[in-house]
Amino acid sequence: MSTTEYIQIIIGIGQIIAVAIIPIIVWVLGIKYQDRKAKKDAQLRVFLTLMADRKSAPITKEWVDALNTIDVVFQENKKVRHAWREYLDSLNEKSPHFDSSNSFRLDLLSEMAVSLGYKNLRY
Repeated sequence: MSTTEYIQIIIGIGQIIAVAIIPIIVWVLGIKYQDRKAKKDAQLRVFLTLMADRKSAPITKEWVDALNTIDVVFQENKKVRHAWREYLDSLNEKSPHFDSSNSFRLDLLSEMAVSLGYKNLRY
């Protein structure tokens, strides 16, 4: 066999490998994109629910449900989870921060807004 034949064989093998591997790479990247988008969409849903019902009195079931999902939806964001814990603590009547729970709520919404890219929604 000549050098040209070896090169043609190597190119052929490379093409077969490329045809087999490229769809797998595209599939993996697609899955990662969909997962990241689903997480971002869930975070946005929670944030929009909390923003929409922030002035409701009495609080709505949707508000409570959204609050209860913060630890899961924002699990990778320590600032949001910390703001959520402070707000939750301020809701306890025995908490020294009970009278300022509105401030903690605004801090929570601000942290969520920043994490979602709404930098100008700081309160």
